[in-house]
Amino acid sequence: MTVTDEKKIDTEYLFYKVEYKNCSLHYDYTICKTLNDVRDALQCVDTDLDDEKANAAVIITGIGMTNKQYSEWCEKNNCDE
Repeated sequence: MTVTDEKKIDTEYLFYKVEYKNCSLHYDYTICKTLNDVRDALQCVDTDLDDEKANAAVIITGIGMTNKQYSEWCEKNNCDE
């Protein structure tokens, strides 16, 4: 008797990790689902980026996550999905 045990593999989608360096936010990074969300995240720190003395920077990295992982991250970090 042969039993095939196939794991259900959840599809990973492209999300964006936006890291803030020397910005006036109370968190160091966020994860965005769309490019529009990335734009909104950049607008949150546009005054920091405009201040030459602040030496602010934003690093955007594409990351793979399942929708479940993203939902869990949002739940843990009290973000709006």
